[in-house]
Amino acid sequence: MSNHLFRAVSYVALVAGGILAGTSGSFAQSVYCPASTSQLPVLPGNVSPGGVGTSINYTSGTCTNDQTGVGAFSGAALASQALSDLTQSVTTQENAVVSETIRERRRTEVETCPSGLVRIDGACIRRQPAAAAPVARVAAPRAKAKPVAGRRVPAPRPSVVVETTPAPVLLSAPRYGAWAQAYGNYERRTGTGASSITYNDVNGGTGLVTTSLYITAKSESRTGGLLAGVDMTTRGLYNADDGFIGGVLAGYSDSHTVVRTQILSGDLNTVPNGFSRFKATLKGPTVGLYGTYFNGGFSADASAKVAFYDLGISFNDALAFSGSNALGNGNGANNWLYTAIFPYAGSGSANVVQTSLVGNVNYRFPMSATWWIEPTAGIQWVHQGYNGGASALGLADGDLVRIQGGARVGTEFLLGSAPATLALTGLIYSNVALSGGFIQNGIAGPGAQVLNDEGLVRGQGSLKLTVAHGGGWSSYAETDVYGGERLFGLAGKLGVRYQW
Repeated sequence: MSNHLFRAVSYVALVAGGILAGTSGSFAQSVYCPASTSQLPVLPGNVSPGGVGTSINYTSGTCTNDQTGVGAFSGAALASQALSDLTQSVTTQENAVVSETIRERRRTEVETCPSGLVRIDGACIRRQPAAAAPVARVAAPRAKAKPVAGRRVPAPRPSVVVETTPAPVLLSAPRYGAWAQAYGNYERRTGTGASSITYNDVNGGTGLVTTSLYITAKSESRTGGLLAGVDMTTRGLYNADDGFIGGVLAGYSDSHTVVRTQILSGDLNTVPNGFSRFKATLKGPTVGLYGTYFNGGFSADASAKVAFYDLGISFNDALAFSGSNALGNGNGANNWLYTAIFPYAGSGSANVVQTSLVGNVNYRFPMSATWWIEPTAGIQWVHQGYNGGASALGLADGDLVRIQGGARVGTEFLLGSAPATLALTGLIYSNVALSGGFIQNGIAGPGAQVLNDEGLVRGQGSLKLTVAHGGGWSSYAETDVYGGERLFGLAGKLGVRYQW
């Protein structure tokens, strides 16, 4: 598995290098625009705007012929610029599943008492001597007493001494574990922004007219996936209380996103309203490594993953074309304003390789025999490298850096006769740095990334129940709610673990 991961990381580096070498700062005729003006509705007099067959290019969010100023704002192109954020969100959610699994695996191992000790009221203590197996040792017979006149002398009998065998404190042999987890996630984002469209006016086609545009966007994503892993635990690395768990993982995720945009005109006399419905699917396998070190209340977790996704998009766009056409002597006598809603649909695909590194530090403080609190802080980095048609979709390599901090509070109790743990987690997180993700000449004005969440502070709360069934088996269920400004998310996880 480690060789597999090495090859995956090498592949990411090669893909990234190829994309950086081959991606330009613009993409002329993209999938989001008709190929030429001949595809547009014909004007009066059987004249196509801008001349028959004039090519239409994508420039600053507009499908335009770059001659007479005929153009329309592309809602589908706007939606595509949210794709990188949305695909990174799939990976960060998967990273959260891995991090929580590592914590659960560590907690179980830490709370497993060494051989010869038992857990009573949250503490591992040595078995009482009465519970130890007695060992009988027969002593030599005592010497025969001298006879005394008038008194009976008893026969000699052996004396019995009971000894107990002390139990060993630590089990030095490695322990192994395996786990599997299914998860699902729903996420909704909303955003607003502003842009504009510029075209030639009707007075001879020589002046320029700019109309403001108000943009709204809403995305809904549904993701499901499976993760599984195996690991090994070693104890007593530096002292009797520490240990390390290292393992490998693999999984598969499938995400579906719909982005709806509305382009509202600031002047309906010159620019009509437009709208689009954009659908994206993201699916593929994940491989990775993880590890955690613990020493008393302190612990540190780390994971590295590489995901290989296939990205497919399709859209229906109502392109609101505006512009002018000049005929005759050029003095405007035969000019007219051109406005029309042009329904347009398209599709495309690309490949994306996402590499992520995650690290967390924690410290658990016992509050009583059955209650504890664990502050935590962490950071994660996600890099996505595109290939296989990404340029036509307006996508480029990108990076995300997220930081988070918070605490968990937990209690241990008996659920019937089974030991159980209930933990409540509260986190605050923020995507402090977002770069790339789309070709930079995309949408003009602040409407470029209406669903972007860079720098916004978000919150997350989760409730998790773990039950130990005996024989090394345990199961757990967790629900998460997260969000903040322009974001709402709900997630659920079910898992099973076996250790031996």
